Amino acid sequence: MLANFFDKTKPINSIVLSVLFFLLFTSHFFLSETHHTDYNHWGPALLALVLNFTFIFLSSYYFIKNKVSNENLHNTFIMILLYGLFPSAFLEINLILVSILYLLIYKNLAQLKIKERKSSALFDAGIYSGISFLLFPGSIVFLVFIFTSIILAKKIKLKNILGPILGFTATQTLFFSYCFITNNTELFLERTSFKTVLNFDTYFNNSLLAPLIIFGSVLGLSILATFTRVISISSPYRSQYGLAISMLLFGALAIFMSPDKTGAELLLIFVPSSIIIGRFLKTISNRLTKDLFLIAFGFCSLLFLIKNS
Repeated sequence: MLANFFDKTKPINSIVLSVLFFLLFTSHFFLSETHHTDYNHWGPALLALVLNFTFIFLSSYYFIKNKVSNENLHNTFIMILLYGLFPSAFLEINLILVSILYLLIYKNLAQLKIKERKSSALFDAGIYSGISFLLFPGSIVFLVFIFTSIILAKKIKLKNILGPILGFTATQTLFFSYCFITNNTELFLERTSFKTVLNFDTYFNNSLLAPLIIFGSVLGLSILATFTRVISISSPYRSQYGLAISMLLFGALAIFMSPDKTGAELLLIFVPSSIIIGRFLKTISNRLTKDLFLIAFGFCSLLFLIKNS
C-alpha cells in the first residue's frame, strides 16, 4: 500500500511528501533546545527549511527528468527518510548549499549526451564546483568527479577538459579579486584552506553509530542487489546508475575530508544513495515485502529523529 502510493508522480503524492518533510523538520526544530533559548535561530531555521525544500524539489525533478526514478517518488521518499536518520542535516545551511551545488553538477553531467549542451554544461559544472569549494574546501573532489564523469561518458576532448577548469578558475579569480579590492585577502585564504580532521570518533557515539549501521547496511545491500543487474543491461539508465555510483564515491570522499563529523555531512550523499536504494526497491517484486521495507525504514527514521533531536 505504501509503495503503491508513491508509485505515481501525482500532485497529491508530492503534497504528502512535502507535508511529511515539513513535519519532520518542525519536529526536529521543536524537539531540540535551540528554539527555547535563542530566538535568533528562527531566521536561520526558516532559511534552512526553504533551502531543504529547494534541494528536495530539485532532486525529485532531476530524478524524473533523467529517468532514474521510474516515474515514481520512491527516491524522494527515501531521501526524506534519510533526514530522519541524520536530523543534524536539517539546519546545516552551508552543507545544504553545497549539496544543492553538487546536485546541479550531477544535473549538468547527466546532460553530456546532449551535443548542444555539452560545453556549456561542463563550464557551468566547473562554476558550481568552484562555488562549493569556497563554501566547503573538501568539495574540491567535485572537480575530480566531473573529470571522472567525462571519462565514463567517453567525452574526452580538450575543450571538455578545459570547460570545468575554466569554470572553477573563474570563480576563484572573481572571489580573490573581490577580497583584494576590499583589502580582505585573509577571507580568501580562510575559504580556500583545508582543515581536514581525520577523527571519526563521533561516528562511534550511540547517536550516530546505529543510524550509520542501518544506512550503510541498506545502501550496501542495494548496491549488491542492483549493480551487476544494471551494468549488464544496455539502457540509458546504466549511465545514470554509473553516475550515481561515482557521485556516491566522491561524496563519501568529501565527507572523509570534512573537518566536522556530526552526521550532517552525510547530506552530501543523500542524492546518490536515494537513487541506488530506489533502484533496489524496483527490484522487489513482492508488494508486501516492499511495503514492509519502507515501513521499517520509516520507523527507524522517526525513531532516530526523536532520539537525536
